[in-house]
Amino acid sequence: MDIINQGEILWDFLNPAEDSDWFIPYIIVFFEAKFMNRSTRIFFISGLMSILMILVLDNTFDYVEYEKHWNDILSGRNPWYSGSSNAYGPLHNLLSFLYYLSPKGPRILFVLSAFFTSFFLYNRINQLDLKENGVLKMFLLLIIVNPIIWIFFVVNGCNDGLVASMLIFGIYFYDKKCYLMAAFLISLSILYKYIPLFILPVLFVNNKEIKWKFAFFTFLFLVIGSALTYYIWGDSILNMIEYTASRESKILSIFRYLRGEYSFLKWFGVSNVDFLSSFLVLISVAIVFLVQLFFNWNYLKAVLVTLLGVYLFYKIGHFQFYIIIYFLLIYYLSTEENSVNFDFIKGRILVFLIWIAFVTVLYVVTEGFYNKFSFIRDIIGLPNTVFLIFLLHGFIKISANQNKMVTEIE
Repeated sequence: MDIINQGEILWDFLNPAEDSDWFIPYIIVFFEAKFMNRSTRIFFISGLMSILMILVLDNTFDYVEYEKHWNDILSGRNPWYSGSSNAYGPLHNLLSFLYYLSPKGPRILFVLSAFFTSFFLYNRINQLDLKENGVLKMFLLLIIVNPIIWIFFVVNGCNDGLVASMLIFGIYFYDKKCYLMAAFLISLSILYKYIPLFILPVLFVNNKEIKWKFAFFTFLFLVIGSALTYYIWGDSILNMIEYTASRESKILSIFRYLRGEYSFLKWFGVSNVDFLSSFLVLISVAIVFLVQLFFNWNYLKAVLVTLLGVYLFYKIGHFQFYIIIYFLLIYYLSTEENSVNFDFIKGRILVFLIWIAFVTVLYVVTEGFYNKFSFIRDIIGLPNTVFLIFLLHGFIKISANQNKMVTEIE
């Protein structure tokens, strides 16, 4: 695709057509009568409510840690000094300048990016011709009242909404073969958090063809970002990698269950197997890449199977991390309406999203799984793993069926 066509796609993205339901210049076009539909009003009001809540509520939870990181940077200190809790990439450090302008500026950015992505996904799902209207309403409801956004972004100020938004729109541009913008946005998400790094192999090779343009620009952006990081802060980013590797398993991870009070491993005198996490993550990513390479899986299915495998074995199982999967599953639905296996996987996605929404709300009403509810913290990783496997099996099954159908046609 030449640069002119890429520019046209970007222009269409930024300037919606007459019949389009979503837009980038949010405030400006909202007041045009053609955009005064129900979904626009819902998300506009939600955005205003979230900003008001941010301005009223004190900074708390992870955002307090972010403030320490940004204050370190503004005072001239290396953000990844030995002993720092900064587990984020260089893009996180750059937000210190927005924090300097307004202590709640980054928090507003995190929330509005998540709401805008939700608005984008809502309108894509709303255009589907789902035969069961109740199912459509369930998906729309899960987008509007997404508890991860309201609890972990609006109230707690977590940064994962920004990462997920950059990744979703990167995938959108990849879908449109606008590889420059796709590489730029996905690279930014990696420079904030490294989780999106794991999907690069299945994006570099798609339909048994190397996407040279995407691979080149992604490599270029990551090299530039890494070089600037090294120039400013030296090799201290290695401290971040060491800190991340040394952290204990968290809530939703199977490894948290395995080191918990009710783990069956205690019968064998084993108290902790967190050390297996990194190896299993890398092995799962490699397996999915090889399968996609030899069996020519659809790239979006391969992305989801890769990430589900990563979340299955990743030891840091925080709720807010699941926003990437939450958004990607909804985006996938909006692209696969006419596929043979759509009804099958639609049901599994719905069950998984309801589970994530339920357990997120449960976390709040049970005091964060502390005090008299602390037993939940020891066991919740087990059912979460079951739901991950349930969804992962569904995607592997439909990918295998798709490959079988293609082989029979050939």
